[in-house]
Amino acid sequence: MILLFVVMMLSSSIQVMAQSYDEDKLIEAAKKQNGDFRKAMELLSGKAPKLEEVIPYFEKAANSGLPIAMYVVGEIYYKLENYKKAVDWFTKGAQRGNASSQTALGRCYYWGFGVEEDLQKTVMWYTKAAEQGHAEAQYRLGECYFDVEGVKEDKKKAVMWYTKAAEQGNTDAQYKLGDCYYEGYGVETDLQKSIMWFTKAAELGDEDAQSRLDNFYYNYGEVEKVILKAPKYDFQEKVDEAAEKSEDFIKAMEIRPNYKQALPYFEKAANLGIPVAMYFTGACYEDIKDIKKAIEWYTKAAQKGDAFAQINLANSYYHGDGVGKDLQKSIMWYTKAAEQGYAGAQWILGLCYENGEGVTEDLKKAVMWYTEAARQGLDDAQYSLALCYHHGLGVDFDSKKTVYWLTKASEQENVKAQKLLALYYKGGLGDIELSNQKARYWLQKAADLGDKEAKEWLKEYNK
Repeated sequence: MILLFVVMMLSSSIQVMAQSYDEDKLIEAAKKQNGDFRKAMELLSGKAPKLEEVIPYFEKAANSGLPIAMYVVGEIYYKLENYKKAVDWFTKGAQRGNASSQTALGRCYYWGFGVEEDLQKTVMWYTKAAEQGHAEAQYRLGECYFDVEGVKEDKKKAVMWYTKAAEQGNTDAQYKLGDCYYEGYGVETDLQKSIMWFTKAAELGDEDAQSRLDNFYYNYGEVEKVILKAPKYDFQEKVDEAAEKSEDFIKAMEIRPNYKQALPYFEKAANLGIPVAMYFTGACYEDIKDIKKAIEWYTKAAQKGDAFAQINLANSYYHGDGVGKDLQKSIMWYTKAAEQGYAGAQWILGLCYENGEGVTEDLKKAVMWYTEAARQGLDDAQYSLALCYHHGLGVDFDSKKTVYWLTKASEQENVKAQKLLALYYKGGLGDIELSNQKARYWLQKAADLGDKEAKEWLKEYNK
């Protein structure tokens, strides 16, 4: 298996780097220049090569000062989990300018394999390799800028390096670039480009990219049309439109949050038929404890399409506050607000479908609504979606997607997400590589936010 790995490692390296870092030429030159390297490559291409036969030839070639041989020897020792020797050879190759050695050395400093973890050195070596056109290094350097590891956060630089790697066919970079264009990280949101990069990655066999494309079809119909069912609800836009129509509305907004004084001005604007003014009128009545009047105005605003009024009305029917408890009506109004892109309503609707409250339990619909809210950045929805991937609810278990959404929620100080994310890194769950550094980092974040359980875990962790 180790020998098979070496063959695959060399061939994939050639394909990925051919555009700007031509390792193919380096290998051919090394075969012509060094008999030991040539013999090792001949043995690798034969039937059932033996490790003990191949290593001595590669080591002789490496000891003669051949950088590409140093890299290969390092990779063999890396796969044998002799990380100290691997680092020694990667360092020799890296110092002689071999980009593959530089990338591998950066990887060792990142994970602490054979050396102490050192993110600054990780970034240094990735940068040297990336500047030579090494696609994997470009992708990993992009990750450092995106995840704030060894450098200050710079999502524009992350996108720049992702793009360089993606253009060379690196599927991880293509997937991440698709996500950046989808979410608007470091670039303007551009669904056409998002789909383009997900498609390129999927065509090269990336299952996660194919899953994202499937999700587009599942949620939005024909991807080519890029018609989102639930665009973001722009509340400020509604306020600005109301201000253009009514001076009373402007006056009311200036007085707010003194709802009692603002009420008559909001009500005058509401009587002009302005939905957002109707919503604020309802909020004023709710603030002064006149729930009946509040429901009356929320209903008027909701019927005219105001999403904030719709969710307030849905909450009232859900809790029986000012009206009789009615889960069906609650679901109806949550749905109307969700379909307008109001993330909070989308998340609550997902909870209803997951738990069968007011609707028949439907885990796929729960996942759909969690996804809609999560992509808008709602941390509660991101955590709920992560749990679905963690437990296999409505979707197949997927550790990478679990960590993806847990990370997004954790970055917004969602303590529950931070603790579960720490467990993933501590235990190396699923396809996630174990990282004590990351586990401790997220536990510390949760502890800093006052979570007692996280503080106790940290004490145990540090014993």
